[in-house]
Amino acid sequence: MKKIYTLAAVAMSTCFVQNAQEVRTLYVAGTAGQIVNYEQLGNWDIVHPVEVPLKDGKFTIECEGLSAIGVSTKKAMTTEQDGWDIWSENRIGPSQTLSAANLGQPIPVKGPGTGDQKGPDILTPWVGDYVIEITADLKTMTVTTTTPEPEIKYYLYFDGNWNNFAVDKWAFEKEPGMDNVYWLDCTDDNKIGPTSNINVMRDSNWNNWWTSPVRPINLQGETMNWVYKLTNNPEGNSIPEGTVYTGTIKIVVPKEIGSGSILQVTFYPDFMDHDSSAVKEIEIDNNAETEYFNLQGIRVKSVEPGKLYIKKDGSKVSKVIVSK
Repeated sequence: MKKIYTLAAVAMSTCFVQNAQEVRTLYVAGTAGQIVNYEQLGNWDIVHPVEVPLKDGKFTIECEGLSAIGVSTKKAMTTEQDGWDIWSENRIGPSQTLSAANLGQPIPVKGPGTGDQKGPDILTPWVGDYVIEITADLKTMTVTTTTPEPEIKYYLYFDGNWNNFAVDKWAFEKEPGMDNVYWLDCTDDNKIGPTSNINVMRDSNWNNWWTSPVRPINLQGETMNWVYKLTNNPEGNSIPEGTVYTGTIKIVVPKEIGSGSILQVTFYPDFMDHDSSAVKEIEIDNNAETEYFNLQGIRVKSVEPGKLYIKKDGSKVSKVIVSK
């Protein structure tokens, strides 16, 4: 009986290799506007994907403005569910999250298959021009780019700022001298009201993001562990009805970005002093009257209610929001 199982396993393995070798064309779909092999993609058009033929023992996919694509060994005949099932079950992708560290290195290919064997989409670590080379046997892929890695930014996203989250008012500020600690002051100008979803996003796309595994989230200064790409959101609002948040948010970014990575997030109920570089330039006079400075350390003659300022009161320096 063991010999039969062994022979069966060998036969299945041989069959898989033969099937892989029989693939002569790959099909590429993705978000609209991306250029693949000099053709512009429609928005996940799996019926009219870009066809990539096998040439010189490999499949070469040259991309401009790439952020996310799917690669399948079969194209769909329809955009109905059965078409998406065919596309998905025959999709191949990298077996690990693409990062700056593994660009240029052969990465094992995952898929085709279903369940845990299903191949993922190809998500780039940043938007740019990439070349993806996949071996003829669909065993490995190598991804390279000519686009330099941009400065990494982290943004706060929630239901109320869907259309404009990737702007400076929602961008976290890196702590000087620290590679993985970032801060965001939520003042009256960018306060957060009741919201269902609330996420921290790396750069301005959906390739990397974290969210809380519980709701409501803690707004009282307790550090939370947020989950990378949580697929099943908990019930309820992250910030409940009747609550408006102002204060300082701190995030500690994990060294490795990808599945299983944890983002440490703290919502302080008050404003925290997280960058003293502007304060250091202020000359302190214990006999002087109270003075106010903006966050760049420039003295202001008048203050506006609801704005965040640096307050110097004698030898004491602090960040405050001027009450109305």
